[in-house]
Amino acid sequence: MRKALLSVGVGLAFFATFATSGTAQAAGASGTITCKATGVYGELDYSNWKSSAAGSSIDLGLYAYDTLADGHHVKIRFVSEALSGNKTYWPWRSWYGGKDTGRAWYTYASNGANGLYAISLEVARFEGSTKLNSNLCG
Repeated sequence: MRKALLSVGVGLAFFATFATSGTAQAAGASGTITCKATGVYGELDYSNWKSSAAGSSIDLGLYAYDTLADGHHVKIRFVSEALSGNKTYWPWRSWYGGKDTGRAWYTYASNGANGLYAISLEVARFEGSTKLNSNLCG
C-alpha cells in the first residue's frame, strides 16, 4: 500500500491518498473523519475497514495540526469500538511544533475477534501531561 500526504496552501488543508491493490471483493470501506477543539484540528483517513470481519486490520492516517500560539502542544488518537461495545483508546500521538504546523502518522489497527463496529478520532490540547480540552468525533 502506498500512502502520500499532500500539504496544500495556507491553513488547515490536509489531504491523504491511499492506493490499494487487490480485488474489489477484498476491499473495505474508506473515508475521512475531521475533528476540532480549541487549539487543535485533526483528521483520520482510513481505508480497508471491514467492520464485522474478525481478525482484519484497518489502515490509518492521523493528522494533527496546532491552531493557536499558546505554548501548549496538541495530541491525537484513534478510538475504536468493538461489536460488544467495548472501546479501545489507542495511544496518543503528540505534536510540539507550534502554531500553524502539523504532523502526520501512518499506522494500522487490528480489529480483534469482535470486529470494529465504530471508529472515532480524539483531538486534544495538553500542558505537559494535563489535558486542557478535547473533542471526540466520528
